[in-house]
Amino acid sequence: MIVFYSHKKVNQKYPYNKFLFILIILINIIETYLKEIYINNNDFVNLSDIVNNNQNDNELILKFSDSYYDMSLLHFTIDITIQTKLLIIGNKNGTVFDYKQDKRGRLIFTYNTNKGDIVTIENIIFKNFNSFGIPYTEILLIFAASENFYFILNSCTFQNNNNRIFRSEITCDKQLHSGSSIIFNNCNFYNNTEGIAGLSHQFNTFNFEIYECSSININNSNFINNNALFYSQLSQVILDNCYISGVENFIIENKNIILFSTKSSSGNLIIKNSIIKDINTKYILPLIDGEDLKLDLSNSLFGEQSQYTLKNIKFKKIYTNSKTVFYFLYNNVEIDNLEVEDLKCVGDIDNSSFILFDSGESEKLFNINNMNIKNSVSNGSFIKIRGYSNIINIKNSVIENVQSSGSIIENESKNSVINISNIKFKNNVNKNKFECGCIHLKNNLVISIDNSTFINNRSESNGGVLCISDILNLKLNITSNIFSGNNAVNGGAIYVKNSMNNFSNDNNENNIGYINDNVFIRIDGGGIYSSNIVNKNLFDINQFEFINNTVNSFKNEYSSLPYYIVLNTKMENNSIKISSGDYLPLSFSLYDEYNNILEDMAKYYSIALKISLYYEDNKDNSSTSDKIILNGNREVFVKGSCDFNKLQIFANPDTYIVKIKIENYIGDIFFKFDDLKITVMPCKKNQIRMYNKNHILICENPVCRESCPINSTATCMPAYEELINDIYRNECRCMPGWKDDCKNKILVNLKNINTFVRIINIPILIIIILFTIFITINRKQGIIMDTGYLKTVFFSLGVLLFFISNYFITYENYIECSLNLFFKHIAIMTIIMVYSLFIGFNAILGTKFDMKDEGNIKNASNKSLIFTENDFNISESIIKSTRRLSIDIGKEDLNENNVTPQQPKEDKSNEYSVMETLIMNNIINKQIEKRRSLSFEVPNGYITKVINSRRNSIAHSFTEEEKENKDIKENKNLVLEKSLKITHSLFIFNSSLYIISILTLVFIIIYNIRNTSNIYITNENNDNVIQNIHGDWSYECNLEKSDLVMNSIEFMFFITILIRGRSIYNYYFIFRCTQYITYSSGVIVILGPIINIISYELLYKQRYEKTIYNILINSVCYFVIYLLCLWDKIYYILKKKGNDSKEYFIFNLHEKCIFHNSYICGCKLKVQNNINLPIINKYMLLYQYCSKPFIIQNKRIKRIDIKSIINELSNNLNSKNNILEEEEDYVLTEEKD
Repeated sequence: MIVFYSHKKVNQKYPYNKFLFILIILINIIETYLKEIYINNNDFVNLSDIVNNNQNDNELILKFSDSYYDMSLLHFTIDITIQTKLLIIGNKNGTVFDYKQDKRGRLIFTYNTNKGDIVTIENIIFKNFNSFGIPYTEILLIFAASENFYFILNSCTFQNNNNRIFRSEITCDKQLHSGSSIIFNNCNFYNNTEGIAGLSHQFNTFNFEIYECSSININNSNFINNNALFYSQLSQVILDNCYISGVENFIIENKNIILFSTKSSSGNLIIKNSIIKDINTKYILPLIDGEDLKLDLSNSLFGEQSQYTLKNIKFKKIYTNSKTVFYFLYNNVEIDNLEVEDLKCVGDIDNSSFILFDSGESEKLFNINNMNIKNSVSNGSFIKIRGYSNIINIKNSVIENVQSSGSIIENESKNSVINISNIKFKNNVNKNKFECGCIHLKNNLVISIDNSTFINNRSESNGGVLCISDILNLKLNITSNIFSGNNAVNGGAIYVKNSMNNFSNDNNENNIGYINDNVFIRIDGGGIYSSNIVNKNLFDINQFEFINNTVNSFKNEYSSLPYYIVLNTKMENNSIKISSGDYLPLSFSLYDEYNNILEDMAKYYSIALKISLYYEDNKDNSSTSDKIILNGNREVFVKGSCDFNKLQIFANPDTYIVKIKIENYIGDIFFKFDDLKITVMPCKKNQIRMYNKNHILICENPVCRESCPINSTATCMPAYEELINDIYRNECRCMPGWKDDCKNKILVNLKNINTFVRIINIPILIIIILFTIFITINRKQGIIMDTGYLKTVFFSLGVLLFFISNYFITYENYIECSLNLFFKHIAIMTIIMVYSLFIGFNAILGTKFDMKDEGNIKNASNKSLIFTENDFNISESIIKSTRRLSIDIGKEDLNENNVTPQQPKEDKSNEYSVMETLIMNNIINKQIEKRRSLSFEVPNGYITKVINSRRNSIAHSFTEEEKENKDIKENKNLVLEKSLKITHSLFIFNSSLYIISILTLVFIIIYNIRNTSNIYITNENNDNVIQNIHGDWSYECNLEKSDLVMNSIEFMFFITILIRGRSIYNYYFIFRCTQYITYSSGVIVILGPIINIISYELLYKQRYEKTIYNILINSVCYFVIYLLCLWDKIYYILKKKGNDSKEYFIFNLHEKCIFHNSYICGCKLKVQNNINLPIINKYMLLYQYCSKPFIIQNKRIKRIDIKSIINELSNNLNSKNNILEEEEDYVLTEEKD
């Protein structure tokens, strides 16, 4: 559909409407110059005619109103001859031109004029074009007779096309306007397989700038997963702010192309502010290929001499098989702000690089500034520099984590001026053993290196950082650098080799190099190595600071040729005494002129020493070869040391001088020690004196038969003192610990110990069994039932198991050892668990009373039932702290002086009430001392209510107090419930710890079986036998260290039990047996596991003594604690007092002192006969329930119902006064919590 703007005349009836008149004139002007055509799918097939028939105005706009167009419906080509300004515009979201895998609908634009015609294409998506391999069938094709035209694409997308997208053929000799004629803005290229753009340029007259009139400028565009981007013939490609990723190669015109390639010998590639990453080439191809190619990002013109410029470029994840990524030939190169990461040049070994710069025969400039190279790999030198003469400047750059099969930077130029300044050279590796240094410089050199750091670099050859070789002339200035942690064969930081005709050293006192923490392997040279003599050396060592440089882990800051030898063997006055035939070990070290040990790891020098002896009084050093025999008298220096470990001397008793000769070295090395003096002594007592034909004394060791295992289990003793060494008469004498045949070991005899164990164990085991039977028969007695029948039986079982373990204490194999370990530690852990439960329950439920408390109770029983507030001096802190969910009772004592003379009558219930309130007070104070707070909410003024209920017991009836007592009872039940839960948790924790201990013990036994060859072997052939200090042998069990660890842990447990037992020693409302447990814990601490620890350390390799020591002391220990813990039960049951709780439960009140009328005067007071049985009985019941977290019901183990226990505890004992019972329950529960 074509829309024309109509012409309207001005209506004369309205002359006043000047604005309308002007508007009509403007519309007329626009109509003359502008034409818009809306094209839908119905008009689309006539696109070529529409365009060519409507270019009679100055501007033609084609608007594609639909979102999708099927290009396969068109002719093969749409030929458009440009006569005016043409705009092809899609909708805002992009109009799709879908070629449907066909080649119809190609757009061909021909510019025949030279008037600057413009074609603009916007918001079009070109997709699915396929030429089926027919060349030169691009989607967009331009023919131009001059460069005075413009072809612009804005916000277009090209995707999934199987042919090259764009081609231009331009004829021009010189650029007539600035900027490019072909411009792509904000375009995207996705998954196009056969190239992006091909630029062809025809000309009549050649000049060096001819490529600039055939130019394409691509701005702010993305190239993702495309093949063969640009192919140029005498043309220019400018990429500005582009993203390029996933480029593969493709063959165009028989040329394999990746990113950019030129068809002829001239071209220009400009890359600005772009990112290039994830490029993987499968063939040996350059990423950018072109001879005499100009890489220029500054749009500068350089005249006849071309120049390469790379600025603001990023390369990431590049993989190439080509010889080099950038090949700069015969041109100056400027590299500024170049970032390279994860580049892999994997071409031919020693012939692959990232940059190859060849200056040719003329001097060229190679400038690098702000270059950052990281995590890259090359099969050859990473940066290669060649040519006759060049100037190299590397500044403000980072080269890090680069690995190359050659130097990182290699300069082979004949003449070079090299300036390296402010660079960071770190973690780089030269893996080529035949290429020197990470930076390798040769020939005529002027070198300046300053303000740079070289850290953790490594060379498999010489020069961890810098190698200077094949020197013709050298001027070197190294200023203010840091060399740290570098590694090489020779010269960890700097290696200089070969003589030079002329050199000058510009280092002065202000030029200081720092060479730190270098590590070197194999030959010489820590910080610096120079092959020249020190006094002719290029380097003034005093100008450098060296810190912790090493060679093969030995400190070596710098090195030179071998200089002197020192003697390492310590001798008094350089003199030693030996017998004829003895070995004389001697050790010498080789040093360089810097006083460094010369390692010579690769045996470059192979310097050897040869030793000779001369008589001390032989002034002319005449030969003594017929009077002295030397064996092993020649050795070679290895790692800077020459060791004579097999030097054997045969000579008559006399004094001799040692002479040392240096072999395999021509230079001068001097000895830095005086002559050695050797005195040959007569033969030793167990040697036989023999003489050779020259009457040289030979001290010979006696020889025995072959069956005599000399030097292993026997020694050979001589039958004669001299001349005869009779193999048959010499005595073969077994060493200690071996039997007569010297082949079988003498095992330690433990049979006597086994007999001793039976004598001790059998009576003790009978006693334990009888005691257990007696306790079982009388288990209904209060002293057994209240303290816990099962705990008592379990304790007896633990002691019984310990004495059973004694039967295996003389173990001779792994089975017996494991049984001893198992029974012993199960027994001890059983005792620990029982002790912990006893002490734990009593520590929680017991409380502490003193004489002052007893006085308060006794005074209260004589007072009136109507109390004043002075009777219980309650501080304000009680009320405050109860509001903070914790109780803080004031610690003021009851005031004995405020006794009201009324009511002299004694009331027993009043005594119980006061006593229980005081118990509660003490329990709470004990909680405060332990910094424990109640987790339930205590009503405000609760304790005041308890006391007021006593004060008003006569004035008010029980009915009026029911409400108040109901609240008290509810809180009491809550406290009691929490107390039961805590004690049950303590029981479960101890039981769980006990089970874990058993499982751990079993695991240790099973785990250590793997280190035992045969667990049943009991004779001397067992691999685990060791020799005792007396010579006999005994079995060493793999479990002994585990036994030591477990003894240590158990010792700490008993220390803890003893400390906690002593803390409750003076408590009331506890069982008296806790005191006996505390005593027995002290016995175990002194005589228990600590004895095993001591014997392990002091009696090691004394198996017999160790076993006797352990069994005696441990048996006494565990039998004594058994008697201590159970005597009271046997005793009181036999005395018919097994049910008398006051005998085994502690709560005694004392009579008042008749002299001082006081309970706290310090006098010894008598114990009252009347015991508060209701409180004791209630405590007994509470202890029983706290010890029973589980019950057996219907043959199943079930968790006990705490609420039913609370009800039973509340209703079990009937008191004369219900309020007293409520108050007492609160006290007990408070104590528990």
